Amino acid sequence: MLKRNWRFIYTVLVILTDFVLLNVSFRLALYLRFPELDYAFKYWQPWLFVNIAYFPLAMGLGVYRGIFNSTLENQKKHFKKLTYYMGLLTMSYLFLIKGHEFSRGVVIIFLMTQYIVLEFSHTLLDHLNRRLLKKGMGNKNVIIVGTDSSALRFSEMLSDTYGAYYNMQGFIANGTPNRHPEIEPYIVGKYEDVNYVINKKAIEQVFIVSDSMLQKKYEPIRQACEKNQVTVKMVSPDIKKLMSQIKVKDVTGVPLTTDKRRRRVNTWQARFKRIFDLIVLAMLSIVLVPVGLIIAVLIKFTSKGPVFFKQERALFKGGPVFWFY
Repeated sequence: MLKRNWRFIYTVLVILTDFVLLNVSFRLALYLRFPELDYAFKYWQPWLFVNIAYFPLAMGLGVYRGIFNSTLENQKKHFKKLTYYMGLLTMSYLFLIKGHEFSRGVVIIFLMTQYIVLEFSHTLLDHLNRRLLKKGMGNKNVIIVGTDSSALRFSEMLSDTYGAYYNMQGFIANGTPNRHPEIEPYIVGKYEDVNYVINKKAIEQVFIVSDSMLQKKYEPIRQACEKNQVTVKMVSPDIKKLMSQIKVKDVTGVPLTTDKRRRRVNTWQARFKRIFDLIVLAMLSIVLVPVGLIIAVLIKFTSKGPVFFKQERALFKGGPVFWFY
């Protein structure tokens, strides 16, 4: 039970830990700024705002998206963005409520403390997760379709980047005579046998790594994956070139496309996102509107024509035309 649900449990554990440490960071900031007095009650407004704004902002920036198998480096990048926007929103909020009695020093110390504490806690949790993954907690059984050097390199990068998260169960021969000698002992079947292999080894994800992407050839694999509700991802045929790229998301620095359509958000998620967008826009408008007015005046005095550039455009040739501002 624990092994099967460890991915969900770990995500909840990370979120709850972050919530506790967020408040610890704010309390610590108050203590460091005012060690002789207890200002906790007087600062209830910014404290409450931080608690309300944190998780919608974190969700919007994708901090917890794929947190279970996200690399520590990727998490740190997200925390830098989160700290920046949290500071911007908090300062805007204090300006909006005319909170002159609240020390900006507390906010700055809080942001620094929050970043350090959350980064440290995520480092510890990531190490814990990787140790448990080696014991089979929440990892995914996967197979790779392909037996050439590209498939071998991809499997090595899977292991190097994600450790034991992807539990490699072997390779599926795709009929190509070009087989790497290191892969030969780990071939568990041909592409016609993929349905049998998926059930026998409890496969949860299939990677197709091949320079030949013939649709008919891989149709049995797609059908088997769809039948068993297994995710199938295809690596670009130009994998040798793509392997050298670093700033690419998803798996091991290789851009992947999935067979399944992207899941659309439901009505409530769409409404929540719209409300969140409007709140953020209202806060940013405090800074953006005055700056925008200054820029508009400068445009009028330094160039001819209107402030806003307007042009008819279309998303594709022959498509519906709309006004682009």
